[in-house]
Amino acid sequence: MTGATPEYFTAFKNIALSRTDSGVLTLRFHTDGGPATFSGQLHTDFPAPCSRSARTATTGSWC
Repeated sequence: MTGATPEYFTAFKNIALSRTDSGVLTLRFHTDGGPATFSGQLHTDFPAPCSRSARTATTGSWC
């Protein structure tokens, strides 16, 4: 895939996003770069990247 990295890729403190050249979106949960500690913030943030990627018309992708 080509193009700029969407702003939502860096919008979440404990969710790292990446997309493969074939278009597969990966969400990696972490706490300060280490193993994820499931917190209220992580629970709250979880749906947002899926929603944002689905609304990104240029990617045509769904989470």
